Amino acid sequence: MAGRPPVDTSVSEVLGQIASAQRQLGRQRSALVAISGIDASGKGYLSREVAQRLEVSGYRVALISVDGWLRLPHERFSAVESGSPLLYACHSI
Repeated sequence: MAGRPPVDTSVSEVLGQIASAQRQLGRQRSALVAISGIDASGKGYLSREVAQRLEVSGYRVALISVDGWLRLPHERFSAVESGSPLLYACHSI
């Protein structure tokens, strides 16, 4: 898409912001980073990429997905509304 930065640039910017926040907190406290978005928007990919790069930089990382604790797939996806934007807006949370 025109005007959007490459994913790598975006990840690098996020990593810089996380590092800055962690420096402000100090070594005795942890930073909590959350990534949200609609189903199939790339949250898992982005989370794994950020976690891997943070670990390589020496950070301790816990990657936790909450998808299983929200609405189960059979509640989020409906054969009647398949592909409808309303499906995401009404049933994703």
